[in-house]
Amino acid sequence: MDEKAFTVIQCQFEAYNARDLASFLDCYSDDIIIELDGTVVIDSKDGMRASYSKLFSENPDIRCRVASRRSDGDWIIDEEEVSGLVTGETKKATVSYCVQDSRIVKVRLQMRSSKD
Repeated sequence: MDEKAFTVIQCQFEAYNARDLASFLDCYSDDIIIELDGTVVIDSKDGMRASYSKLFSENPDIRCRVASRRSDGDWIIDEEEVSGLVTGETKKATVSYCVQDSRIVKVRLQMRSSKD
């Protein structure tokens, strides 16, 4: 995996934590596919915009922490923890990102949760 792929993943991570929707979305391809536990939940940047706009507005204290990051072929795999949710939960996830032409084209999330 080249350094550009790691750069785009870090860029989207920082934009997520800043709740900067425009910069966050700029890291993704227009035909982004996001799978949650094996099911496609988002299949376009417009769908992503709607989903993350709501997430950011309803959770003003949301923060993500990367516990580890590694590459495996065309994929970058993060172990992440999301806190600051209005539910009071901390979400833990394995998030796999596929990057092509300096944009994220596919994301696979496997979620777990635990109380703060």
